Amino acid sequence: MIAASARPQSVPAAGTWIGELQGPGGVRPVTLALNVNGTDLIGTLREAEGSGWEVQGEADGARVSFRRTAQGIAGAIGLIYVGEVDGDRLILDVRLDIQAEEDGENTHADNDDSVRLVLRRQ
Repeated sequence: MIAASARPQSVPAAGTWIGELQGPGGVRPVTLALNVNGTDLIGTLREAEGSGWEVQGEADGARVSFRRTAQGIAGAIGLIYVGEVDGDRLILDVRLDIQAEEDGENTHADNDDSVRLVLRRQ
């Protein structure tokens, strides 16, 4: 009998993932629900009891990347999530996406500081 949470090998990131994120306010539970169609990744990220944020990105085998916007003190900020599925774990590095306007063009400067987020398949 195959377990209900089993996923085809071609879409290892699809499914629901749970874990905890350490932040300035303490530890917060995190739930990430992902759907993969080809290389397109869409889903919902929830922290604690919040309503959640839509995420969109890409999946390439076990590797995933996506972005979401969060409301910060100074306005909206982008967060970039990059990682890989390892068995029943999804290991993500989360960093700020620092956007700058230079000569009328949007440019992205990746911040080297990241936070590791390890989720497990639910």
